[in-house]
Amino acid sequence: MESLTKEYASPVCVCMQLRKAGRVVTQIYDRCLRPVGIRGTQFALLKRIACMRRPFITDIGKVLCMDQTTATRNIGLLERAGFVAVGVHPDDARKKVVELTPEGQAKLEEAFPLWEEAQREIREYLGDDRLGNLCSLLQVLSDFSSE
Repeated sequence: MESLTKEYASPVCVCMQLRKAGRVVTQIYDRCLRPVGIRGTQFALLKRIACMRRPFITDIGKVLCMDQTTATRNIGLLERAGFVAVGVHPDDARKKVVELTPEGQAKLEEAFPLWEEAQREIREYLGDDRLGNLCSLLQVLSDFSSE
């Protein structure tokens, strides 16, 4: 059994390293955003919806590398909180469009300075060069998933 343990322990697991780092980053954003009552994942979704202007749920999922079920569930949480409205596309009833409500826009504006605080905290810890390298590598990995 000892040889199996050594065999499994030696290689670096990219998945584990990324998930561990992701949890740390998520904790930073969640802590910074706590005063306005949203989590980092909710802020990221609100920000993406605002940037995309009435996107389809499927498009949000594609942009964020989420499957349809996860995107629908996470958007549903924002809808129940009153931050987004989900409606049927006028030309295709099978497609759902999402838009920020006035409450969602207000929450995004309220949260933005706190999001910037989280960004600043991570940038100060990593430094500009390492942060730039990290973001470049993460983009390469994100692009790989859509190939």
